[in-house]
Amino acid sequence: MALLIIASVGLLIAQSGTGLTQMTVVEQALADQINCDQWKKNQNGSWISKSGTKIGSYSFSNTTVAPGDWSLDGADVGTVLNKKCAK
Repeated sequence: MALLIIASVGLLIAQSGTGLTQMTVVEQALADQINCDQWKKNQNGSWISKSGTKIGSYSFSNTTVAPGDWSLDGADVGTVLNKKCAK
């Protein structure tokens, strides 16, 4: 599966075999710090982290996150999880 990344005017477009995912540069910087294997999506659309999960220097051990709940370095954690990790 090839990955094509084009950066232009603060917007990143990542294309893979499953479609397009658009992230701002700030969201992509946060996404680069997220390990999707450490997160599970709940039926209600929120995400729960495994024990010991970190994003950068921040601990998210056993933490539930939904879009709008947490922002790190200007990017919404729940939104980035949806863009990067949703299957």
